[in-house]
Amino acid sequence: MEAKEDKILDQFTNTMVKSAGLEKPSLDFTAQIMEQVGALEASKAIVYEPLISKRAWFVIALAVCGIVGYVFFTGSEFAMLDTAINDYINQAPTWELPKLNFQFDVSNVMVYSFLIMAGFVVIE
Repeated sequence: MEAKEDKILDQFTNTMVKSAGLEKPSLDFTAQIMEQVGALEASKAIVYEPLISKRAWFVIALAVCGIVGYVFFTGSEFAMLDTAINDYINQAPTWELPKLNFQFDVSNVMVYSFLIMAGFVVIE
């Protein structure tokens, strides 16, 4: 019974396709589409702008050179600043933490698995 219904449906489909006929695009269809694509690409043109401008790079380089030059040429004054910081730190109260003895026995399998996982993280 289904074969007969399939055959009838197939005949109906064939007659509908034949009656509808084929539509053909105009002769300049491709040219019109390409013209629209060209206009779309021209409107979405992206201009590259660096994240950090040349002026900012110049300021950063100038600051780094200034710091390096200051440390290089004024070594004794920098040492004085270091001793002043150490004196200030030494005046602060000190706290001693209790010493705890933790002993961990780690098997070789655990070490290897940790190293392999670290390798996977690095690769990823």
